Amino acid sequence: IATTVDVSMLASDAPLIDAEPGACELANESHMVPDAGLHVAAASQIAETTASNHAADADVSAAAKSWEFVVQGQLDAPGEAPQDFGAKATSCFPDDAAALAAARGVACVCLRGRRLDASVPNQDDFVAARHTLVHSGHIALYGVFDGHGPAGHRCAAYARGALPESLFGQRMLLLKPEETLREAFRQTQAGLLEQTFDTAYSGTTATLALVLSLPSAPSVGPHDGRAGDRAGEAWLFVAHIGDSRAILASHRGGDAPDSGAFTVTALTREHRPDDAAEAERIRRHGGEVRKLRDGAGAARVFARGQDRPALALTRSLGASASAGCGVVAEPEVSPYRLRPGVDALLLLGTDGLFEFCDNATAAGQLLREGPSRPRLEDLCARSRERWARSSYNETVDDITA
Repeated sequence: IATTVDVSMLASDAPLIDAEPGACELANESHMVPDAGLHVAAASQIAETTASNHAADADVSAAAKSWEFVVQGQLDAPGEAPQDFGAKATSCFPDDAAALAAARGVACVCLRGRRLDASVPNQDDFVAARHTLVHSGHIALYGVFDGHGPAGHRCAAYARGALPESLFGQRMLLLKPEETLREAFRQTQAGLLEQTFDTAYSGTTATLALVLSLPSAPSVGPHDGRAGDRAGEAWLFVAHIGDSRAILASHRGGDAPDSGAFTVTALTREHRPDDAAEAERIRRHGGEVRKLRDGAGAARVFARGQDRPALALTRSLGASASAGCGVVAEPEVSPYRLRPGVDALLLLGTDGLFEFCDNATAAGQLLREGPSRPRLEDLCARSRERWARSSYNETVDDITA
């Protein structure tokens, strides 16, 4: 999923991506701030008004007016043969949701890879939705999911539906978004483990980006009594489990707004066994981290003294057989105050995109050409070619962007 945060920043000339050391490191600067910085007055007013609107307008037509668009993946129809590099089936609300999303600068692509077993479906999934609030505010939610294991596609589809349902079903979303995101992951994990399909050795990553655009409450002038508006605030909250990424491209500080120079900030870190902090946590909770065979390949998580579950992730929804090894479904949640005229592009992707495409390359191409479906397909095609060249059997992972 790619979306423009500030479309005016997309110059026609090729932007310069800051490639200095640390430019693409995990965001930990001053604009990463806790919940306490949220504009509580505006959030409280919107929350109260939204709650009253829900009570007064419970019919379908009112809901349709509130949701600008919802675009999400859909499981393949039973008996439908998966096609190499085929696009995932998509569900849209309303019917022209994809066009409405594109008009907002939002584009989504979810493509099956190429497997040795031709019957394996696309195990990636995605959701992109935008909801209107009072006083011209809005909430946008973007999510990507990468399933693994025999029922990974079902795990990803479940998370794609359950996380937004839980998130938007909680009244404290606007006042305590970080806490609400964590609760949504807890509820989703609990519900997932109750499903009839395999969730012991199957699971999914989940990376969510929640954008809250909160206008300030109207104020009354001290002399003339007329109502005035103060500038609102826009916030980005990223919650993730696993190794699907979210990155943010921003205008480089100190340069002129039209200079085309950008930095790229990684908003997530990969929950893999080769992360030192994650590996230490796994060991503290009874697991082992080692290579699968004779020291070859990527590091994996094992039960102590055993050859299973051999999971390539340290955090995952589902994957209950790995819980005793320290694998958890606890997300990392990071808040970010969006800066008008500075933050330009938000990009989410599964490891099918980012395994062979670095953050700066991905952002640079989209900043040059704009985040449209054709541009995303071009970006995915380049990543797919690199997958095929690096694979001894030309298998390619599913790719979502």
